[in-house]
Amino acid sequence: MGIETLVAVPALSTQAPNPAFNLEQFIYHKETDTYQCPRGNLLHTNGSWYNKEDEYRIKQYKTSACKNCPSRNLCTRSKNGRVIERSEFAEAVLRNKLAIENNKELYKRRQEIVEHPFGTMKRQWGFDYTLMKGKQKVDGDVGLMFIAYLFTRMRNILGLQGFWEAVRAFLSRSFHPYIPVISHLPGFRMCRSNFQYFCSSYRTVQNTLYIYQINRTSG
Repeated sequence: MGIETLVAVPALSTQAPNPAFNLEQFIYHKETDTYQCPRGNLLHTNGSWYNKEDEYRIKQYKTSACKNCPSRNLCTRSKNGRVIERSEFAEAVLRNKLAIENNKELYKRRQEIVEHPFGTMKRQWGFDYTLMKGKQKVDGDVGLMFIAYLFTRMRNILGLQGFWEAVRAFLSRSFHPYIPVISHLPGFRMCRSNFQYFCSSYRTVQNTLYIYQINRTSG
């Protein structure tokens, strides 16, 4: 599609005892599908793919040179020697990393735009935890936080009158069968008269929605 993404690169979870032997110091040779360690030894793979937390696949690279390597204690704490894991998405991760390095100003703008909502919700609104347990329930919990944030942004951009016109238009198209339920929620009625108070009382609205969901399911 011709779209180049700029995604935050997470810090590596496993690093060597000595930074000189961190993963980024290992050179990958695409032609031979091997890694070269800082000592010049080659790490090979058996070609097998392994599932990583059922989310993606990896290959493992090892070398027998670890047994007698004088820098082993600087490279790994493992009794079996150093093992490098390469994701099936490694090339995409590398492209993203290079894109960030070549577009630092653009990436800075991305940070300002993308990170801002999370800072607002966690620091200003206090939503640094969830009330639910389990992935599906937590998804719903976080989704309600995002809705409250989007409502606030819409109100700030469109103004209160423009916001309600947009909400009415959206509800009439998508949620017509649920309007009687939504309109009777305490938080929704408060939102009509004082939108900022609605955001500050989000936990009450969230609990009301969850209780309604339980009653509807059990009934």
